[in-house]
Amino acid sequence: MPWDPDGKAMLEALRAKPVPPIPDRENATALCEAGRQKLANPTGDPEELDSSFQDFKSSLERDPTYPDAYAGIASVLMRAGKRSESEFEHEALEAAFEWAERGLAYDPSNYGCVYAKALALAHLDRADDAFNLATYLLHSSGQRYETYFLLAKSAHLRAAQNDAMNYAYQAVLTAAEGAQKGEAERALGDLYFEYEQWERALQMYERCIESGPPESRLLHLASMCCARMKDYERALDFSSRSQAMEPSGEAKDVELEVRRILASRDEKEKRARLRAKP
Repeated sequence: MPWDPDGKAMLEALRAKPVPPIPDRENATALCEAGRQKLANPTGDPEELDSSFQDFKSSLERDPTYPDAYAGIASVLMRAGKRSESEFEHEALEAAFEWAERGLAYDPSNYGCVYAKALALAHLDRADDAFNLATYLLHSSGQRYETYFLLAKSAHLRAAQNDAMNYAYQAVLTAAEGAQKGEAERALGDLYFEYEQWERALQMYERCIESGPPESRLLHLASMCCARMKDYERALDFSSRSQAMEPSGEAKDVELEVRRILASRDEKEKRARLRAKP
């Protein structure tokens, strides 16, 4: 499949071609694992999401009763929706919920399907339903990064700030090193940012910047934290790096505002020095 930036072709492919009943769990498992590895360890390749989708779809063609493959397709659809226009995002989330439900029909306790269903519910602003499913996962599957990540997101949507922060912190502690740890630290940073704890948010964003692939949005958020803390030199540095990667109106506005503040400050200092001269 050619690169599909908004994921629409994925839905069309799923709808247009029914999955044939070919029970081959061994090959289905191998294909599903290949797709999961691509999701868990992204390289930044824009076609990687489409490739993982093909792995999960091929897995179901080998065994249409394999719930993990349904969970994988649900995860891909949610990620495709997040990177596309808002009108498709809702459609992708609804489809993800549907595919998670299909997998649960074969195994009602499958962790991946329950998790995907709950995450779709959270994105669809059904926070109470998502939180209830996440709580079920915590009791049934023990302490896992994904569960704490989901609990933090749903608690935040329920306006339970302390619970959201505690769960997000537990997500960082239970995350595996690498991409998962970066995702957990980014989520915790986003909560700190949401709750206007700028210094802590910046600490999380800087960890992600140091350990993960470059990302314009992350640099922009770090710039905004510095600006809120009145550390304008660092704000300008992060903003300039963000602009160099992906020029955008929002980041440019921050950079212009920071430059205006710095220029104003320099002018005041210059006047103060002139007044201080004998």
